[in-house]
Amino acid sequence: MLMARPADIVVLANEGAFPPIDLLELCVSRRLPFVTIAQANSEQWWLDDVDAERYRIGLASALKCYFVSKANLRLAEKQIGCELSNAEVVWNPVNVDLGAVPPWPQLGRDGELHLACVARLDPKAKGQDILFEVLAGPAWEDCICTGGGQSVMASNGWLGVLGSPIGSYLQGMYQSQRSGHRITFL
Repeated sequence: MLMARPADIVVLANEGAFPPIDLLELCVSRRLPFVTIAQANSEQWWLDDVDAERYRIGLASALKCYFVSKANLRLAEKQIGCELSNAEVVWNPVNVDLGAVPPWPQLGRDGELHLACVARLDPKAKGQDILFEVLAGPAWEDCICTGGGQSVMASNGWLGVLGSPIGSYLQGMYQSQRSGHRITFL
């Protein structure tokens, strides 16, 4: 596909820290100009020495290696064992004016502000563990969550430890016996 027609630039982007090594090396061998975009990284994604060397060579050939956070960049450099002089930290594109000051939403019929969390339940990627710790505090009484995920049972266990309003239900409403808080899952 890369060779079907000449490309001005190839963008290698995926959900992890490193693009597929074969595509990276294809771009290098064909002298195709390319950039990489790393969306996420993890302490558990270490490379063996052979792959780390392949990435050192391949990533050094990129026009730019973009990372969505400094932490992801520094971890990738540790994982391959060198600094990436062609790396840059960028914002993920969002369709929001970052300078906007939106008005506070209207309070509900009950005079309260309600929170909705729309995302898959995946604390390692989405950081819901932090949200759950905040929701366990006295400031929040209600939250609507929507989206499935792979970490429902573990998250629910941790929420029980926190005394959070979120219980072991993915759909329906759960009301904490200890705090009176409630979470509605859609």
